[in-house]
Amino acid sequence: MTINPLPRLWTSSSLIKAAWAADFGRHVTSHTPLAYPFGIAYLVKTLIFGDSMKKYSLIIVVFCSMARGAFAGEFEPAQVPANSQWYLHFDVDGFKKGPLGKFALEQASKEAEKIDALALLTQFDPRKDLHGITAFGSVVKDDLVGTVLVKGSYKKAQLLALLETTATDFKKTQINGVEVLSWKDEDEDKQWDKQSFGTFFDKDHILFGEDRIHLLHALRVLTKKAPALKTDTLKGMAKEKGIHYLSGLLHVKGIPIPPEANFMENVSTIGMTVGENDINLIVSLKMITTGEEECTQLQLIMQGFVALAHLSLITNTEPSAKETIEILKGINITKDNKTVFINLSHPVKKIL
Repeated sequence: MTINPLPRLWTSSSLIKAAWAADFGRHVTSHTPLAYPFGIAYLVKTLIFGDSMKKYSLIIVVFCSMARGAFAGEFEPAQVPANSQWYLHFDVDGFKKGPLGKFALEQASKEAEKIDALALLTQFDPRKDLHGITAFGSVVKDDLVGTVLVKGSYKKAQLLALLETTATDFKKTQINGVEVLSWKDEDEDKQWDKQSFGTFFDKDHILFGEDRIHLLHALRVLTKKAPALKTDTLKGMAKEKGIHYLSGLLHVKGIPIPPEANFMENVSTIGMTVGENDINLIVSLKMITTGEEECTQLQLIMQGFVALAHLSLITNTEPSAKETIEILKGINITKDNKTVFINLSHPVKKIL
């Protein structure tokens, strides 16, 4: 899906803000490779929580918040098309087990009355029953295009009834024996409207997106009629043990690279994971390059970004400057063969 308003993957500082733990300074890192994996996370967040989608919050909740399920939301490579240029997985169950997830649930309790009313209407409670979300697709120019898979158990009749009464221009269409739902997302203030599509795959899976072709291909993957990813190439990437609930991968090949980010020309793949243990938030990033010399150069460049960010904050009197310096001190940049690894560890208690 394309998500509006779309920030530029290379240049938007908001992508860096979306991952504060890897914030090397707004101006220093606006063109670093960190913008890509965390840009994916930012766009998924925009899809679910952005201002442009507030008018359709009930529809989003219907498709994103599942009823009770007896499984975890761990990443399953076999559900992602093999030709995906990027993917992002959020293990909601894993997140809720850690200190940050527990804190988020405590904050949600402040809106308990509203959430309880919604749970009564939709017959599920998103605080307890949302298990996992996987997004995947391709990059067209600077736009992420793809499909979202939500995992759980639900009452199809109830959800269809809600969509029929709340969605604009809601339709049902049979395509190759599959019932595809469609509706319009509109925003009068920003003067745009988008056609969205969704389908109920089975009792545990819902697919939705803004591109019908991508959605149907994802459905073929789920039915094993099209190739899927064979392995989770990010598993075990983090050096520090813990619950790793967010992971993403981007294949850079074919993506236009602006002059200010030309050091990325020799990077083929970027991967990242985010997790935590009882003590630290853990962010791990890897960048696979085309050669060992290019890898050494990239390591030096990333170390330079961190050093420049540190220098820019020395004389900064803002309250957040000291905290950012502490974050910078927790960054470790290493290399192995053709891969640069960036690992960040930061105490969870300082975040809370």
